[in-house]
Amino acid sequence: MDSHEPGAALPLEALFNNILRALHWHQLPRQQERLQWPLTENRFGPAEDASQARDTFSSWLEASYSRMPVKSIWLMGSEAQDFCTPIPLESQVVEWQKARLISMPSLSQLLRAPELKRPLWNLLRTSYPTETRAE
Repeated sequence: MDSHEPGAALPLEALFNNILRALHWHQLPRQQERLQWPLTENRFGPAEDASQARDTFSSWLEASYSRMPVKSIWLMGSEAQDFCTPIPLESQVVEWQKARLISMPSLSQLLRAPELKRPLWNLLRTSYPTETRAE
């Protein structure tokens, strides 16, 4: 899950693909589900406040996870971390059901502030030691 900045012409997909390539995941099959914001663009109807938005997004995440369980979920950016978590985030990596919720900067933040890439890489190395070891 990533925060999105409408109108910002940033190469978000290229950066995401580079991260996947660094983890050697770029050739793995992947399936994406999207929930657009604001909710007025969705069949669920508009959210009236932050609490309702939080309930909607965390419910969507739980339903999506029950359909397609994964080992980890990346919460990229403050909006994803504030509104999409079904549990409180007490650290950068928390366990939820059988998945790890991993908080990290959004792709937009990484492009605007490249100094965030090193701490992200260190987090990924800690979270995925097998995938990130030097060959």
